[in-house]
Amino acid sequence: MEPRETQTTVLQPRQRLWLTALGVMLTLSLLQGCVPTQSGRPYHRSAQAQQPCSYYAGYSKKYLPYRQQLAAGQWDTLLATLTAEEEAILAESRSEQNLADELRLVGLMERASLALQSGNADKSLKYCRLGQDLIEQRESESYFSGAMSSVGSVFTDMAGAGEFGRYEAPGYEKVLLLDMAAMAYLLKGDDRAFNVARLAVQWQDEEKEKFEQELEELARKEPPQADGRARAQNTSQRLSSTLDREFAKYDDHALSVANAFVNPFGDYITGMVNEFKSIKIKSLLSNAHIAYKQALKLNPKSKVLKQAVRDTKRKRSASRLIHVVALDGFVPEKKVLSIPLEHNLEVELPTYEPIPSRVKTIKVTTAKGKVLATLSPVADVEALALRHQKDSLPAIQAMVVASVIRDLVVVETGNSLLGGLGGLVRQVLDDHQEPDTTSWMTLPSRVLAARIYPPKGLKTLKIQSYDHKGRKLAQQKLRLAKGGRHFVLVRSIDQSMHAYPSKSIWSAKK
Repeated sequence: MEPRETQTTVLQPRQRLWLTALGVMLTLSLLQGCVPTQSGRPYHRSAQAQQPCSYYAGYSKKYLPYRQQLAAGQWDTLLATLTAEEEAILAESRSEQNLADELRLVGLMERASLALQSGNADKSLKYCRLGQDLIEQRESESYFSGAMSSVGSVFTDMAGAGEFGRYEAPGYEKVLLLDMAAMAYLLKGDDRAFNVARLAVQWQDEEKEKFEQELEELARKEPPQADGRARAQNTSQRLSSTLDREFAKYDDHALSVANAFVNPFGDYITGMVNEFKSIKIKSLLSNAHIAYKQALKLNPKSKVLKQAVRDTKRKRSASRLIHVVALDGFVPEKKVLSIPLEHNLEVELPTYEPIPSRVKTIKVTTAKGKVLATLSPVADVEALALRHQKDSLPAIQAMVVASVIRDLVVVETGNSLLGGLGGLVRQVLDDHQEPDTTSWMTLPSRVLAARIYPPKGLKTLKIQSYDHKGRKLAQQKLRLAKGGRHFVLVRSIDQSMHAYPSKSIWSAKK
């Protein structure tokens, strides 16, 4: 038998190029500590089930402890962590622009909602302003460059820009940022809530139009072709079928709204402000009625919106009126959905998964326990997120099919040129393109509201939440400010609750 040393293979130039590229990628992988099982990714190349599964990675994994702290009522711990992070950034530069750049749009959004939910209206408005400036700046860039926005963010997520890349917020999140600002103004008793709420309505119409246009453009594009490869064609068909099945899990909730841009909250706040101001300017009560009717058109089943329409139609006085708004639960989180296709080949993409809430109902009572109102839904943020994902499915399918075709080409080419190492090349490429799971994680799942005409002399309210079996989960007691008109903001997360009364309506502008 000839010694193995004499069986030397002479590498061709193309093979040497592939090996060089592979060596560079492996080196980068080692330097970055890129080990799939350490990032939360299931070890799918073992004998584990060949079924789709999801896992935390990137942004969603990093911020999971923060969300858990909120649910456990450990608000002070979380706020202290975020404050320390900001102080470290500002220690190097006192510039707000530098702070915004470091925190990114999603960081500003998270802090805007957290500040509001902890009762700090001024701080929330600061983050809302920085976030709004960043969004408007990007809108100007998009206008001149023709770049895509809502659907384009789907491709950014798939490409694996990671938690440090530019975050392109979906349209419904942009609208909710302005809703947060409007609520912050209401907590301050400041009628500038009206202008912000009207802008939220305008943004919602614009984002809906852009999203629909982008979907139409994508529909006109040619789908990715498998270049006659039977294996690629079969794999692509199986993948599309699996995606349809996975996304259909949430169809009942996603299809409960007409589209991802039926958030009535901007119209609701517009009506609320006009109703409060109608005490001095009677004609504004008609404007409030129009705004409430528009909100009801977007959510025709809402009891509180129906009541608002009835009361303003009857021109019932708002001289003694309490508006209670509760932000309950958490918006669906983004996780990585892993879909195994065949040996050494899988597809991974970010998808929303709902987070169950234990809260069924929220009631407002007097200090002695007399029920004044039971809150009813105004906006279903969870449904908006799931509907946006559902409507983006054609774009997602086009992207993942293209990635499968690419991976098959990489494997086949690598096998032919590197003696069966195509799978390793594809794995290295895949490890450096983990899908981005960034999303606004501190948003509520739903927005509830109640309108109360309180008895004279009422100074104290109790807010109580209950589970599906009627068991009390949480309670907050609060004292109202002077005057007959009030706005109360409630944050409810399972057994955790915070409630904040507004300052007198309307306070002087500062």
